Amino acid sequence: MIQKTIGRTFFRVFALFAATATGLYPILGDERPNILFIAIDDLNACLEGMNGETTVHTPNIDRLAQQGVLFTNAHCAAPACNPSRASVMSGLAPATTGVYFNWQDWRVNRMLKDHTTLPHHFRDNGYRTLGGGKLYHAASLSARGFTGLLDARPWDEFYPSKTRQMPEEIRPDNFPVNGNKAFYRGHMDWAPLDIDTNEMADAKVVDWAVGHLSKESDQPLFLAVGIYRPHIPWWTPREYFDRHPIESIVLPEAPSDDLDDVPEAGKAMARRH
Repeated sequence: MIQKTIGRTFFRVFALFAATATGLYPILGDERPNILFIAIDDLNACLEGMNGETTVHTPNIDRLAQQGVLFTNAHCAAPACNPSRASVMSGLAPATTGVYFNWQDWRVNRMLKDHTTLPHHFRDNGYRTLGGGKLYHAASLSARGFTGLLDARPWDEFYPSKTRQMPEEIRPDNFPVNGNKAFYRGHMDWAPLDIDTNEMADAKVVDWAVGHLSKESDQPLFLAVGIYRPHIPWWTPREYFDRHPIESIVLPEAPSDDLDDVPEAGKAMARRH
């Protein structure tokens, strides 16, 4: 069903969105490919083959990078979930919208509330829009966080529902297991869980997406899939802990002067354990 490699599709998504937003390239006729849009949260460590700085084996991401277009000098719009995702979905920078923090509801922002977002754009051009998982700001840290700042308007279908972005997470019996409640209220926690991978919330989102990819459709498809991990807390099946014994883990370098070139407002937001 997917007519381009995933990496090239990412490039095409943003190229088409930017061009059509300015009226330069309307999506018309039979030139409309199916689009698979994948958002992965907090994937901020270098990969193997990219001057990798960790010893973690990432064969699937490496293969994805090799098959598509790999941007080696890419930057996030802001170092937080909500402003980054509002920016990706709208094409507008935080400096334009004023959305800099996770607590700001981008949906009522005067610059964004009537703005054509990425899924809106594809739906307006004849696409069937399907979304699932964390695409806008959301988190599994609270009951309200599972819904987050979901915009249900542009989606023909959303999983698990148009009133909730993320399926229920499986949690350890006690919280925190290894974290400290004095630091991020204990949410910087980790623990191996005796569950199968397919019981993870992300796996449920992926299964839902795979089901739609296998179906025939008389419309071109824009399918957006939000993967929550490796966002905190790191509660994952035990097999992933077993693959990476603690004594084999090499942490990325963290320069002692890493914050020296950060503005004062950024330094005030930084937390150290």
